[in-house]
Amino acid sequence: MKAPKLALLAFISTLSLAPDLLSAQKPQHHHDADEKLGTVSFSTSCVPEVQSQFERGVALLHSFEYEVADAQFEEVAKRDSRCAMAYWDKQ
Repeated sequence: MKAPKLALLAFISTLSLAPDLLSAQKPQHHHDADEKLGTVSFSTSCVPEVQSQFERGVALLHSFEYEVADAQFEEVAKRDSRCAMAYWDKQ
């Protein structure tokens, strides 16, 4: 009867560590608000109105700001649905 209780205790202990294990698998990089991104020049066939927004997404992507870059590309796709490069990070 002690073995099932011990197994349950081990299982609960493992679950309590799960959030730490999950966050360790996906590193989050967030830059300070005053940190500047590099400049990007990336030609696309997108409408000129979204070009700078797209380039900002590329700069964010290369600065490890994956979630913010993804949101940037989604916004570009909304503004120019024919901009194929806005979908490049989708699989």
